[in-house]
Amino acid sequence: MKLPSKRDYYEVLGVSRNASQDEIKKAFRRKARQYHPDVNPNNPEAEEKFKEINEAYEVLKDPKTRQQYDKFGHDFKKYEGVPPGWQPGAGPGFHYTWTSTGPGGVKISFEDFFKGKGRGFGGFDDIFGDLFSDIFNVGGGIPKSGKYARKRPRAGDDLKYVLEISIEDAYRGAVKQITFQKPGINGSTRTVKIRIPPGVKTGTKLRVPGEGMPGIRGGPPGDLYVEIVVRPHKIFKRENDDLIAQVHIKPSQALLGAKIPVPSLDGHIKLTIPPGTQSGAKFRIPNKGFPKINTNQRGNLIIQTKIVIPKRLTSEQRRVAEQLRNVGL
Repeated sequence: MKLPSKRDYYEVLGVSRNASQDEIKKAFRRKARQYHPDVNPNNPEAEEKFKEINEAYEVLKDPKTRQQYDKFGHDFKKYEGVPPGWQPGAGPGFHYTWTSTGPGGVKISFEDFFKGKGRGFGGFDDIFGDLFSDIFNVGGGIPKSGKYARKRPRAGDDLKYVLEISIEDAYRGAVKQITFQKPGINGSTRTVKIRIPPGVKTGTKLRVPGEGMPGIRGGPPGDLYVEIVVRPHKIFKRENDDLIAQVHIKPSQALLGAKIPVPSLDGHIKLTIPPGTQSGAKFRIPNKGFPKINTNQRGNLIIQTKIVIPKRLTSEQRRVAEQLRNVGL
């Protein structure tokens, strides 16, 4: 069964004209699998739709040809090489026609037709060969024997696992055991150990080779990518590789200076607060921050002070405060 005259390529793939390149690719994969001749043997209608889908994707997958198609429609190839801003009707163009083999038809070699002309079409073989390799792992274009090209091994799809860890694990590193399920593999689960290096942060992806989906036709399995999410901490925050903490100090400590214990991920350490410290002052303690992955360096521990004023004063505290006021403090 022959399909009617050419439909809009976006309509063929079932996407909007504003679709992203990734959306176009996903739509093509979905449609191509649905109408592939291997899935629909002896179905001429499915075969024609498959060809139509391939033709649409060949144009829309390339941003340059997509832009030309958006501007000129199905006749965009006539206007290759025209000056910028040129519109149909502004000057002479060129066109070509072709027919497929069949009763009364003539087979024209696209490779011969486009050789040395236009923008590097390599011919019918290249068009469909690249297309089949991308989606169905069919290589070498149209084979010399058989209906479709040779099928090659294909690596399995990668899997993703999100692992939530503590800030302490991100600081020191850890070994975690995770259990996950591979989609469609008879509900089976896998348990693997993951080594988390010191210094990881939210968004870090750890690759576990060979733990993805099985390969196709003898191809290698995919990989498992473990994405790290670091839980918020009630005391510490992270800024690049620095560790940030806020400590409360008394007015007397701010005025006179003091040595105070401050938190770190290695336990409390002593920090000298100089006289006249202001609320919000920051003190840097080198090499007490996060390790910098794949280096021997570390970030800093940043302590920010906050002067805390008591809401209620004892009679003695009030007397001293009044004395301070009397002397200008």
